[in-house]
Amino acid sequence: MHLPTHEYSHYVGIDPGFTGAIGMMNLAGTSLRVWDMPVTKGKDDSSRQFDLGGLRELFKRIRKFPSVAVALEWPTTRPGEGAERSKRFGVGMGLLEAFCYLSDLDTFKLPPASWKQRLGLPGKTDPESGPVCLAFYERFYASWRGLLLGPKGGLRDGRMDALLLAHFLRDSRPITDTVRRFGKDSPEAAASILGWGGTRKKHRLRIR
Repeated sequence: MHLPTHEYSHYVGIDPGFTGAIGMMNLAGTSLRVWDMPVTKGKDDSSRQFDLGGLRELFKRIRKFPSVAVALEWPTTRPGEGAERSKRFGVGMGLLEAFCYLSDLDTFKLPPASWKQRLGLPGKTDPESGPVCLAFYERFYASWRGLLLGPKGGLRDGRMDALLLAHFLRDSRPITDTVRRFGKDSPEAAASILGWGGTRKKHRLRIR
């Protein structure tokens, strides 16, 4: 898996689904923001498309920030998924990659199983995914929990995954550099030293 070899001022994570999102945080992890994925409105999921105008405006905003690295989740087609949905999703993935390229952003395509395994997190199909990922997120960004909530107060998984992708890219530096940047007693240092990867069982014990 290709990862950054130097620091950036800002890190962006993209959950590319129709209900996905684009999240951003600064190097220190002290300033976060997130946008729902721009899609055209339709009666149901089968009529949704990525909104080109919305993506253009969003990437214009992102380009204004200095030194940006992008973590673009790059999933494969899931078994049993319909051909039409797979086609629309594939087109959307291509659009997102193209916008990143045309915006001159350093982009890292990350398979969902790889980055989540590195953090010790379950996949979306796991019934425990939501609570476990939320507990991990709140360990680092508890004061930014409100970014994950929709208008009715429900948890938006796409927003959480987008910000966790940004976190993964931000924190994917050597252990010594992480300790130097955040301090030996910081949550970032503990995560690097103890390792967030490994078995799910170990991860659950650490977040209790």
